[in-house]
This record gives sequence, structure tokens and C-alpha cells, in this order.
Amino acid sequence: MGGTFKPRTRVGDRTAWDWQRPNLPDQVTVVAPSSEARLLDADWFNFDGRGGPVNALAHVLPHLDSDGPLVVCYADTLFFGHLPPGDWVGVAEAEGGRIWDYHLAGTFWMRGHVAPETWREVCIGLYQFTDLDLLGFMCKQTLADTAGEAHMWSVANKLRCRAVPFEWFDVGDPAAVTAAVKGLTASGRLQ
Repeated sequence: MGGTFKPRTRVGDRTAWDWQRPNLPDQVTVVAPSSEARLLDADWFNFDGRGGPVNALAHVLPHLDSDGPLVVCYADTLFFGHLPPGDWVGVAEAEGGRIWDYHLAGTFWMRGHVAPETWREVCIGLYQFTDLDLLGFMCKQTLADTAGEAHMWSVANKLRCRAVPFEWFDVGDPAAVTAAVKGLTASGRLQ
């Protein structure tokens, strides 16, 4: 987003963080390399982001004061819906024409190119895990098995996470923000 700290991205009349915060659990830790995270109503864990989300999660887990469940929400994900119990991956319908993380049969996760003009349920950057010790072990195992950036779909497979649908808006780039504003307006969430 042109150097903007993603939680500070304007989405209509408020920031992405202002949209996210009411839907998240009371205790929140932002994992980010930016000291701007200190300005949010949350704890902050400084991490440079290298190695992908699994690496970030592996680094922050030993510092959390929680036994679970743990909700992981990407900074460019706006979601609406109830957070159910158990281990799950948030999904929503999205158009293809790009690489997505997605599921087959509700519990087998993979990453791949989804054909243009095809719609499928994809991972939206929202996850919940109940056993944080097991999560930490699976993150370390995924990192050991992966060269380069490790992705959450691999951890979701190891933990047999189920798919849970949510209302979702991507705000990861300017075109997505424009689409999100239209969708939020159409849903009555934004005037």
C-alpha cells in the first residue's frame, strides 16, 4: 500500500484497524516490523516479517500470555461473522486469476493458481488455533520442511483445520480497497 502501515489503510470512513478491532478477541498482539503498531489498541511484537506468516507466528508464540484459542488475522483482512470454537481457517468466495490458498473437501489445504473467471472458497487470512503448544511445534516443523517463505495452508493441513465461511473484504491493495468500499456500502456497513 505504498509504504502505508496496513492497519492504517483508509477504508471508507475509518482505518482497516478500526474495522477489524471490534471483531477480534479482547487480547490482541500485533506482529509487525513497524513501530506504528504501538499506536494501536493492542500489544506489539516487533518482527521483520521475513519468512512469511508461519515464521512470524513461530517467533511470537513463546511471548504470548495465552493458552488459547489464538486468532490470527492478517492486516489486510476485514471480516464479519462469529468466531466459532475449534481449529479453523476463515474462507470466502473469491474470483480466480491469481494464486490463492484454498481447500479441497473442507479440510485439505493447498496453494495454487485459480483459473480466471472461476470463483472458489479461498483462505482470507483469518485462522483460529486452540492448542498453542501443538501450533508452535507444527510451525517449527513447517519451517524445517520449507525453503523460503512458509505459508499457513501447510500448518492448517498439519492441524486438520476445517473451513469456516465469513463475510470478507480484502484491503491489501488500492483496487481491493475500492472494491471493499463498494461492498461495505452495498452491505449497509458504510454510508
